[in-house]
Amino acid sequence: MANQFLIKSTMADLRNLSTDEIGSLKGSNPVFQGVELLGYYEKGDIPSPIHYYISDTNDEDDGGSIIDLVSIKLRHTFGDKATSIKYFGVSNNTDALFNTHQINNCLKACNNVYIDADLSIFVDEFKSYNTVQEFSSDTIGNVINIGSNTTLKIYGSIIFNNHLSSFYRIIDSNAKTNISISGIGGIIKGNYLIKNEGGEHGHGISLRDSSNCLDDNLTITECLGDAVYISGDRSDIVGELSNNIHVNSCLLDGNGRQGISIVKGHEITIANNKILNTGIANGTVLGCGIDIEPEWKRTIRNINIKDNYLEINHNNAINILILREDASISIKEIFIENNTIYPSPSRFAISSRKIPGNPATIEGIYIRNNN
Repeated sequence: MANQFLIKSTMADLRNLSTDEIGSLKGSNPVFQGVELLGYYEKGDIPSPIHYYISDTNDEDDGGSIIDLVSIKLRHTFGDKATSIKYFGVSNNTDALFNTHQINNCLKACNNVYIDADLSIFVDEFKSYNTVQEFSSDTIGNVINIGSNTTLKIYGSIIFNNHLSSFYRIIDSNAKTNISISGIGGIIKGNYLIKNEGGEHGHGISLRDSSNCLDDNLTITECLGDAVYISGDRSDIVGELSNNIHVNSCLLDGNGRQGISIVKGHEITIANNKILNTGIANGTVLGCGIDIEPEWKRTIRNINIKDNYLEINHNNAINILILREDASISIKEIFIENNTIYPSPSRFAISSRKIPGNPATIEGIYIRNNN
C-alpha cells in the first residue's frame, strides 16, 4: 500500500489531474494513497493542507469535501474538527451567490464550521428581483441554512448584498435543534440601502420552531427587520416550539424593526446584550429594543431578560404587547431584571399592554432592579 500523497498546490490543479495521475491513485497497490491539497486558489490560502482519497460515494461534488473528476470521486472527511469555509472556496474575492452556496455546502458536510477573522464576505439569497419586491408568502429568502447539531463560529464579517430584497433571513434555523452561533469579533450585517421601502422582515438570525440554540458574542447590525427573530408556525404544535434559546453578550445595533422579536417560544434567556439605535435610521413605527408579541395561536412563556443595556431605541425599550384578539394567545412568566435602560423621549423603558376586551392572556410579569 502506498504511503505517500500526490501533491497539488490548488483546487484547479486537483481538478485537472492527468489520466496517469488518476491511474496512480487506483488499484489494490496504488502509487499514491491520495492527494494532498496545499491551497484552494493559491498555495497556502487554506489553514493547513488536507488529504483527499478515492471514494465510491454517490454524493454530488460540493466543492470542498467531495470532488468529482468524472472517472473518480475524491473525498475529504472533515469530521467533528473545526472547519474553515476557505476549504470550500469562500474568499473575499468570490461573489455573493457563490459564497452563499459554498457556506451552505460546508454546513451540510461539516458540523463545526467557522468563518475566518480575515474574511469579510458578501452573501445573498437565491432569488432575483427587478424592483424592491412586495411581500408575499414566497418572497422571504433564506441565505445561510443551519442544521441540527451544528456549531457556526463567525470571526469575520457576513454582509447581505441584495439591494432589492427587504425580506430575508441571513442565518436561518427552521425546526432544528442543538445549534450554536457565536464568534469573537463576528459581524452579521444586513442591507439598509432601501430605507423606508418594502417590509420589515429582513432578519439577521431567524430561529423558527428550533430548540437548544445559542447566539453568543456577535454583532448584528443594519438589518431591515430584526437582529434576532424567534418564532415558528402559526400555532403551537407538539414538538414544534422554539424553546431553550439563549441570546447572550451580543451587540445589536441599528436594526430596523426590533433588536429582538419573540413571537413564539418558551424558556428563552436574553442576557448581557447591548441593544442600540433600533428603528432610528429607517423611521419605522416599531423600533423596540426587545419586543414580546405573539401572533395567532402562539404562546410565549418563561422569558428571562437580564443584565442588558438598552439605549436610543425608537420605541419602547422592552415592549410586551398582544394585538390579536385570540383566547389561545398568552404571555406568561416574564422576568425583567438588572437591565440598564435609557428610553427615548416619550417612550417607555418597559411597556406591557393589550387591547381592552381582548381575551388573550398576559400574566406574571416580574420587574426587578432595573436602572
